[in-house]
Amino acid sequence: MLLYAEPSVPLTVNVTVTGCGYPLELAVDVNSTMQLEFNRVCTAVVEARFLNYTSTAATHWDVLTLTFERVLGYHEGGLIVPNGTLKPVALFANATPAPAKATVNGQPVYTVSKPGGYLLKLEAELWGAR
Repeated sequence: MLLYAEPSVPLTVNVTVTGCGYPLELAVDVNSTMQLEFNRVCTAVVEARFLNYTSTAATHWDVLTLTFERVLGYHEGGLIVPNGTLKPVALFANATPAPAKATVNGQPVYTVSKPGGYLLKLEAELWGAR
């Protein structure tokens, strides 16, 4: 529900959040935003009410896994990857690709030039969050 008042007047929207472990009820000022954060997989249902209008939306939080597209296997907790170009990928818990910008050492790809161990930093940005 988007509710804007021009000029700005002190109106509030009643919001109920259910799921993700607890019920939450609060009043949110119009022309403002609210932020929800959860640290586990869950689905929250957000219901906003103003006068006789009601709007409901479901939001799902999921685990995001960072890896590479071409992984040959694993050894002692590390990845075994082929020589050549490695492209990082972000996956949801069900192994479907996430629409995230994944980088390795700050770049979209990494080139492995010789066998051996490498220390690589994988990062992802999804919907503005890192």
